[in-house]
Amino acid sequence: MFGKDHSQQLQGISEQLTQALAELRALRQQVDSQQHAIDRTETAARDHLNDTREVVRRALGENREMLIGQLAAFSADLATIRANTQRYGEERPPEPAAAMEQPLVEDQEEGKEDKHPKLLLAAVGISAAELRVHRDTWAFLVEHAGQDRHFHIPGGVEEKDGIVKVQVSGPSLVAALTSLRAVHEADGADPGTAAIAQHVYGRIAKTVKAVAKDPHSGTGGDPVAIVIDDRIKSTGQQVGSVNDDQPERDPDN
Repeated sequence: MFGKDHSQQLQGISEQLTQALAELRALRQQVDSQQHAIDRTETAARDHLNDTREVVRRALGENREMLIGQLAAFSADLATIRANTQRYGEERPPEPAAAMEQPLVEDQEEGKEDKHPKLLLAAVGISAAELRVHRDTWAFLVEHAGQDRHFHIPGGVEEKDGIVKVQVSGPSLVAALTSLRAVHEADGADPGTAAIAQHVYGRIAKTVKAVAKDPHSGTGGDPVAIVIDDRIKSTGQQVGSVNDDQPERDPDN
């Protein structure tokens, strides 16, 4: 049906198609090779990134305690600078009522002076005490007592649900009592700061007095624990809830 010329044209077209298919196969193979190389590069980059993250995470975990100590020391330095700045601030003239009550205050201070040295002596005898407080209270204690030469920041600080558990020594208790008392009795102290210092001081002093009242040396005794974690007594009913079936009681009765 076809002449010789047509047969040659068909053969030429067939050869061109064959060559085009061969080029397409080669191009596809090249693309597959490049994609494989890209996949290997992405896998290697992902593995390297994961390794880097693990190294950073491990380094942060190992240096966490050191960073906490450095931050606490920095906070103590800031507290010292703030106290020195307030000391040179403008003093307010005493009010007449305060001047009249000055002898009574001095008498109370003399009574405190008689008990405070004994309290410090009792604190020295405690080899170690477990302190359980909120992390903010612990930061407050480190900020104000950390500048005392007898205060030592413990090597391990355990924290769970915002509550910090640390082991402190007798000298650290002495430093805490001395520093907190100074903060509470400082002239012009911030009311909130003075209240926190007074409460923590009172809780530590109460525990130290209890140990001094009935001391036990050596092994066999209960460990000393100072806990500042006041809570509402559990009654099985939410605070503020009222049973609708019960009439309200008159608080005066």
